[in-house]
Amino acid sequence: GGDLGMHIKRFGRFTEERVRFYMGQLALAIEHLHDHKIIHRDIKPDNILLDAKGNAVLADVGNPGYDPSCMCYEAYGSEAYMAPEMLAGNGYSFNVDIWALGVSAFEMRCG
Repeated sequence: GGDLGMHIKRFGRFTEERVRFYMGQLALAIEHLHDHKIIHRDIKPDNILLDAKGNAVLADVGNPGYDPSCMCYEAYGSEAYMAPEMLAGNGYSFNVDIWALGVSAFEMRCG
């Protein structure tokens, strides 16, 4: 249980296999959101929960971006996980979630 941020703080870096396991589950969750034109905008280890079986669950979809035109302009989320285009304020789309997932994977692997 708990969130991945807590597990990283407590146990340090994860094995490559563990990171791949979580990334696969999270990629499917993000794909589902994007299929419904939803941009999470705040993916980070603290917003990834582990269930009783150790599966990753994407949480805190409290202020998603929804735009059928697939372009948002408001910066939202945790700055350390924001994609450059979000920080620049020139408009962004679904790719910001993939960027944040990559930053999260790096953090899981490196501690």
